[in-house]
Amino acid sequence: MSAQSPASASTSGMESRKKTRFLGWAFDKPLHLERFGMMLHRATGLGLLLYLVFHLVVTNAILGGRVFFADIMGMLSNPAGHIGEIVVVGAVGFHGINGIRLVLIGLGVISGRPHRPDFPYKAPSLNNAEKGALWTAFGIGVVSVLVASFFILIGG
Repeated sequence: MSAQSPASASTSGMESRKKTRFLGWAFDKPLHLERFGMMLHRATGLGLLLYLVFHLVVTNAILGGRVFFADIMGMLSNPAGHIGEIVVVGAVGFHGINGIRLVLIGLGVISGRPHRPDFPYKAPSLNNAEKGALWTAFGIGVVSVLVASFFILIGG
C-alpha cells in the first residue's frame, strides 16, 4: 500500500474534478428533464450569440457596396442557409419561453415555497407547474421550427 498524505489525496481529487468541470454542468448525473432543459437553454444562448456576431458581420457587408452585399446574400441563399435560419427561429422560440420560465422560477412564482430537505430528498423544483412550463418551451420551439420551415422552404 502506498501511503499518501491527506493533502496530496485531496489535491488529486481536485485535479480530477477540474478536468471534468469544464463540461460538468452538462454531463452530471442524473440527466433529468430540468437538467436537459438547462443544457438546451445554455446551448441555444451560445448559438444565438454566435448568430448575432455572424449577423452583424454579414449586415456590415453592405459597406462593401451593393454588388458585394448581393454576392454575400447569394452565398447564403442555399438549402444550408435556409436550414440555419430554421434552427435560429427554433432556438429563439425555445430560448425566449424557457428564459421566461427561469425568471418565474427565480421569482418564486411557479416554484412555490422552499421545503426542508428531509430524507428521502425529492427535488421540489420538479413540480407540475415547472414541468408544464418546460414542456411549453419545448413545444413552442418545435412549433416555431415547423412554422419557419413552412415559410422558408415552402412559402418563400
